[in-house]
Amino acid sequence: MTELSRLRKIDDNGGIIELIPRIRALDIEIPDSLYFLEARALFRIGRALTARDQLVVYLANTGR
Repeated sequence: MTELSRLRKIDDNGGIIELIPRIRALDIEIPDSLYFLEARALFRIGRALTARDQLVVYLANTGR
């Protein structure tokens, strides 16, 4: 999570997209907000459809 914070500070969207699957692979409890962060990063690099899919997962997980 420290790496994620660093990537967010420098606005490295590509790095965020690469890091989140590695966090999920740890098979630990992770916050639903990771889906939102991933969606935002995907949108910023021009992958709007994939971003939409991640945002739908985030909204479903948070009951919105």
